This record gives sequence, structure tokens and C-alpha cells, in this order.
Amino acid sequence: LDITKSIHGPVHPGVAIALGILGSTYFEMGEFSQSHDLLNSSVTINRTVYGDHHTNTATAQTQLGNILRLGGQLRDSKDLLETSLTTKEKILEPNHPSLAVTLNALGKIYHELGYLTKSLVCMKRSMNILKCLY
Repeated sequence: LDITKSIHGPVHPGVAIALGILGSTYFEMGEFSQSHDLLNSSVTINRTVYGDHHTNTATAQTQLGNILRLGGQLRDSKDLLETSLTTKEKILEPNHPSLAVTLNALGKIYHELGYLTKSLVCMKRSMNILKCLY
């Protein structure tokens, strides 16, 4: 990460990717706070570089949303995943695998929050996309 920052500067897509990988690794190690901070920085860099309506930003939001869900921050996760899905629906093809990933994550959140009908809709859409692809 330090090398990437020194070569490209602190606001660069390569830095965002490195932060995302480190954030996921810290989460796997049980370091939720460190993971959250790194992934949040990744989202911020992607927003700065690409704007709010770009697939890289939406993908980083999905990644952070998943970590928030696993960390028990369900409402924040839901909001972030809904934003990510809205962005992806505007710019990706209807059967894009990235949509399926976000729909699946959002379906899990809705289920955990007790929104079972919404969960079912998301899970079915995700499954239908994956059926078309595979």
C-alpha cells in the first residue's frame, strides 16, 4: 500500500484496490474497525476518481456493505447496498453478474431485517441472472 501510494499518490484506483484487499483481510482476521476504515477509504477514493455513478464505486460500496452486514451494522449496510444496486441498475446490462452479487447481498440484509418479501424478490432476481450466465 505504501509503495502504491508513493508511486501514484493517495487518490488512485490502485490505492483503492489495495485498501479493499487489506480491508477484507483485516475482516477475516477479526479486525472489524480496521477493516471498516480501509474499505470506507476505498469507497471514498473510488467516488473521488470515478464519481458516484460508476461500477468501481458501486462495487466498492457492495464490498463495504457486505462487511457492515457481517459486522452487525444492518441498517448502514442496507443503505449502502441499495445505493450500489441503484447505480448498477442504471449502468450495467440487466443480466450482469455484478448485479447478481449485489442483489444477493441485499437479499441477505432484507432477510436479516425481517423484510422477507423484499429478500425473496432480490434472491430470485439474483438467481435468474446467474441462471442466464451459467
